[in-house]
Amino acid sequence: MQQDREQGREQDGGDRPRSDAFPHVEPGDEDLTGVVQLLGGTYGRDGRSHPRSPNEPEVRWCLEAGVRALFEEFCAFEQGEHQAVLPANELLGAVSLRRVMVAYADLLSEHGRDPGHASRDRVLRRWGSTTAFQRDVLRYLYRPGHERARHAQRAEQLRGLYDLPFGEVARVLSSEESDVQGTDPVIQLQIALQAAFPADRRLQELVRANYEHRLEAWARIYEDVAEAFGLRVTRAGFTFRDVAAVYNTIVEGVHQRLTAHPSLGLLEDGRSLALEMTMMMTEKLDGRPWSELADLRAGRGPRG
Repeated sequence: MQQDREQGREQDGGDRPRSDAFPHVEPGDEDLTGVVQLLGGTYGRDGRSHPRSPNEPEVRWCLEAGVRALFEEFCAFEQGEHQAVLPANELLGAVSLRRVMVAYADLLSEHGRDPGHASRDRVLRRWGSTTAFQRDVLRYLYRPGHERARHAQRAEQLRGLYDLPFGEVARVLSSEESDVQGTDPVIQLQIALQAAFPADRRLQELVRANYEHRLEAWARIYEDVAEAFGLRVTRAGFTFRDVAAVYNTIVEGVHQRLTAHPSLGLLEDGRSLALEMTMMMTEKLDGRPWSELADLRAGRGPRG
C-alpha cells in the first residue's frame, strides 16, 4: 500500500506515462488528459493537496479493469437471463468494485506485474467515489485515442497491400473490419451500450464524438485508397466523409447480423455479405463495373 502511494506521488507530476509503465499502450493512445476528468487530489510530503495525473499508470490499470469487468458482465456473459436496467452513466454500479479488482489483478498478472493488495481502496483513493469512477470508465471506453491508434495501424497495413489489385485490397479490408467488430472488446462494449441506452444524454455525446473521430479517420483512409488506385466519386455532392459513413454502416450492419448468427453475414451462395455490398456501393459511386474496378492497380502511393 505504501509503495503504491509512493508510485502515485512520483507519477502525479508527469504529463504523460512512462513508456515502461503500461506496456500495451498503442501509439496514439498514450495521453488520457481530457479523458479522465474526475480524479481526486493526492497529498504530497508537504501536506498539500496536488492534482493527480490522469496518466498515472495505476489510473489506467483501474480503468482497464473497469472496462474488462463491464465487458465480462454485459458482452461475454453465458447462458441465462440478462437485463441491463441502469442508466448508462451508472452502469458500472451493476458491477461491484470487488469484481473490478478481480479484473485489475488479472490484468496486472497477465502483464507480469504484481497486483499487490487489489482492493476497492485503489479506486476510492484516486476517484473519491464510485460514481466518479463509473463516469470516467465510460469516458475511457469511448476515448479517441483507441480509435486513433487503430486507424493508424489500419492505414499502415493498407500501404503494405498497394501491390495487390484493388479487388483483393477491398476483400481484405472488408473481411478484417467485419472481424474486428466482433473481436475487439472495446468496440463490442461500445455497441452494446449505445444499443441498450439510446436515451442517455451523456452516452449519446460520447458516441457522437466517437463516430466523428471514426468518420474523419476513415475518410482520410478511403481518399488515400481512391487516389492510389484511381477510383472516382461520381455522385454529386458526395464527399469522402460520406463515403466513410456508407462503408462503415455496411460493416456495422453486417456485424449486427453476425451477432445473431454467423450465417446471417453470408449470401445464399456463401459469399460475404459485407464484401458484396462494398462491391455494389463502389460500382455505384465510381460508375464502372466491379470486373473493371477489381483489376485496378495502384499507380502511386498514398498521400504523405
